[in-house]
This record gives sequence, structure tokens and C-alpha cells, in this order.
Amino acid sequence: MHINFNGYTAIVTGATEGIGNSIASMLVKKDCRVIYTGQSESSKNLIPGGEYAQLDLSNQDSINHFINQTIKKTSGIDILINNAGIQIPALTESIKLSDWNKTMAVNITGPMQLIQAVIPYMKESKYGRIVNVGSIAGVITKQGQGAYSASKSGLMGLTRTIALELAPFGILVNAVCPGTTATPMVDKLLSSLKKKTIIKAVPMGRLGTPEEIATFVLFLSSSFNSYMTGQSLIIDGGYVLQ
Repeated sequence: MHINFNGYTAIVTGATEGIGNSIASMLVKKDCRVIYTGQSESSKNLIPGGEYAQLDLSNQDSINHFINQTIKKTSGIDILINNAGIQIPALTESIKLSDWNKTMAVNITGPMQLIQAVIPYMKESKYGRIVNVGSIAGVITKQGQGAYSASKSGLMGLTRTIALELAPFGILVNAVCPGTTATPMVDKLLSSLKKKTIIKAVPMGRLGTPEEIATFVLFLSSSFNSYMTGQSLIIDGGYVLQ
């Protein structure tokens, strides 16, 4: 199966590192026009062939600017990958409201606004692929993951609803829910001991890689996916089976 995205335009958020970077890089290599985002004015990890745009999903002005100056000035959006996300660990009894609100803004409210912005383009062409990058935290949870888990559970629910609404227009909406993946964010959040503990609990005996998650996203973003919509695919090496 040879996937090619020649003639398609994709937006990939949070693509300066980790899973998002792998998704954007793979799309570029498959001849897709890729607009990828990060919070900084310029990307330190440039993707050859990609087009960088600044986007801070916790800032409404930044979202408005991206929609008006990038989405509305692009002649057609075929693929949207809502990958950007944050996790601010805190027990529910002590989490700051500002941290809760920021988590919701980045992980679910911002993605919803971008979906709203691209729907008219996809309806016009009667084609579209939207993939939301969730987490197994939307299915299971741990102490201190209240905001993150709630936002990812909400993203899965949003995925189902939007898939139902857009199916008549040839627009497919799905989510991927990675387990713990070897990314810079995970390195910042977890100590070496914690990562070893998680690895022991993964039946496959290792963490996932960004490239493995990106491979599933590419299939869901392609025309090869012609009938799957509203689904949240768990990619975790078997972690949630136990």
C-alpha cells in the first residue's frame, strides 16, 4: 500500500517535536503541503519542505490570528491533525484554576475551534480528514491526571460527535490514543525510574515511538481510510489490557 498526499494540504499542530514532528515530517515526505505549528515565533526544529506558523492554543488572540492569517488565506484544507497538547500534573484538591483552564484550552477548546475553521473548506470539497491526538489517559487515569484525563476524555467525545455531524459530507473524524511514548514531553514529566516502571507494565516491554503513532495517523488521514469514522484507536503496546 503506497500512500501519497500529492495535492493535499494539511495542518499539524504542536509539531516542533515528538509525535507532531513525526506526523508532519512523514506527510511532507509523502508530497503533502504541510503547515505545522508551534508556540514560538520561529521553529528551532525546521521540517524541510514544511511551512511553519506560530500558534498558542492557550491564547485566544493567537488562535484568531492563525485562523485569519493562515487558514482563511489557504486555498483549501484537506487534513487537520490536532496534535498539540499539554499536561500539568496536580491533585484535584490542589490544582490551580488557571492550570485547569489552560489544559482545557490547549487540549480540547482550541482543537474544537480549529475544526470549526476548517469545516467550510472540507464541506466545499466534500472531502476531509480530521485526526485528534488523544491519550490512553482518556480511557484510564492516575492520580494527578484530573485535568489531562478530563480533557482527553472530552476530546474522544468531541471526536464522536463531530464524526456523526460530518459523515454526510465525506469528512471522516477519528482519534488516536497513544500510551506512554518516547517523546521530549515524557522525558520532562517522568523520571528514569518512573519510565522503567511503566515499561514493565507494557506487555510489549517498551515505550512506543513517535513514528509508530504517526504511521497510524497517516493512514487515518489518507484516502485509504474510506469508511472508519468516530473511532478512538488505542496504541499502547497492550498497556490498558491489564
